[in-house]
Parts: sequence; C-alpha cells; structure tokens
Amino acid sequence: MPTTVCVDVMGSDQSPEVVLAGVAQALEKDPELEVLLAGADEFVTPFAEKNVRAHALVTTEVIGMDEHPADAVRQKKDASIVRAAAAVRAGKAAGLFSAGSTGAVLTAATFGIGRIRGIKRPA
Repeated sequence: MPTTVCVDVMGSDQSPEVVLAGVAQALEKDPELEVLLAGADEFVTPFAEKNVRAHALVTTEVIGMDEHPADAVRQKKDASIVRAAAAVRAGKAAGLFSAGSTGAVLTAATFGIGRIRGIKRPA
C-alpha cells in the first residue's frame, strides 16, 4: 500500500530543482512512495507529468526565510507549506516534508494539522 508524503518544493535555501532531485531519488529507492508536490506550477506540474507516483498541488505563494512565521502563515493562505499542511489534515498525505523556514513549518503544521490531544506545545 503506497504512502503519500506532501513535499514543499518551494521550501529550500537552494532552488526547487534541488528538492525535486531529492524527490526523484526517493521515488527511485522506495516503490511504495507517492508524493504530492506543493509549489509553483512551473516546477511541480512538469515533474508530476513525468512521474506516475508524483502529483502536483499548485500554489501561488512562498514563505521566505526572513518572514515572521506566524504572520506569514496567517497571511499567505496559498503558500506551499500552508497548503502542504492542509493536505495532511485533509487526508491527502500521511505527512509532509519541507526544508523551508523551521518556524513557518512548525506554525503551518500546528495551525493546519493541529496538535495531539494533551500536547500544549510542539517540540
């Protein structure tokens, strides 16, 4: 049974192509892996068209490393990391991966996915 992970293609100190190269390696190594690629159409759609186990989740916004995490997550509803967290909450992916702003990832996951009952503050 395949496992789907949502990947924030736009979240990296490098280019989206670097993230996609990593996704290609992961798909090659794990035949049970499927990926939902959150990011700009110009990057995610061509990759998904060439890879049967990759699916595009087109977004129009990116949260930069220098932005205030909570403010950016609240304001940029179509940011790749915000949409990735929403995909997990909706059951479209079992988890998410992002090499973007740690604060934005933590905030998007907390707001978008939620906390485990009894946990007040995520680690």
